[in-house]
Amino acid sequence: MSSYLCTIFHVQSVIVHSCQGTIFIAPSVILHSYQGTIFLAPSVILHSFQGTIFLASSVIVHLYQCTNFLAQSVIVHLFQGTIFLSPTVVVHLYQGTIFLAPSVIVHLYHCTIFLASSVTVHTYQAIHFLSPSVIVHSCQGTIFLAPPVIVHLFQGTIFWAPSVIVRLYQGTIFLAPSVIVRLYQGTIFLAPPVIVHLFQGTIFLAPSVIVHLFQGTNFLASSVIVRLYQDTIFLYPSFIVQ
Repeated sequence: MSSYLCTIFHVQSVIVHSCQGTIFIAPSVILHSYQGTIFLAPSVILHSFQGTIFLASSVIVHLYQCTNFLAQSVIVHLFQGTIFLSPTVVVHLYQGTIFLAPSVIVHLYHCTIFLASSVTVHTYQAIHFLSPSVIVHSCQGTIFLAPPVIVHLFQGTIFWAPSVIVRLYQGTIFLAPSVIVRLYQGTIFLAPPVIVHLFQGTIFLAPSVIVHLFQGTNFLASSVIVRLYQDTIFLYPSFIVQ
């Protein structure tokens, strides 16, 4: 038996802690005392902060500005007196804003939230660009999405080209899937099975024919061969021009 300030403490199988004339009985518990307050912690770990009781059994207690932060299976991120809980999530903090990212990756750009789980986030001038299976090209604050397509950007214009090839010339769109696009002086020349010959701003198409050009005149020769002599056209399928 022990005495403390005229108080009787019986100690058998228990451990008795005395603090400021108060009886504290702790058999299997560990007792923490702080500023005249009783703190009992059996299997728990007790954290004390500025006169406040913080109990943490399976939890980890983070203390920040007299606020309770409990984190069991979660990880607590503290930012400017705000609670950020993230069990399987990762918390990104940016300028006092909460960004939660479980399976997602959070990209931060100019206080805007960009979430990208299986997607990749491209940021351009504070605009969201999301691309899961797509590739995002950004030009002058415009969103360009390209899943199986390839996006060509020219002077702020969108050009989509899935199986086609996009050729750009002086701000004009030229699409060529199975065709080949030839550009000449701002004019569109399309040639699928044909070959396009350009001469002095004139279009010459030659599918199975061969086009010979002479002084701004069109000469078409499918099964014929065209010979040119002194501004005169000579055609000879079965005959020869000397």
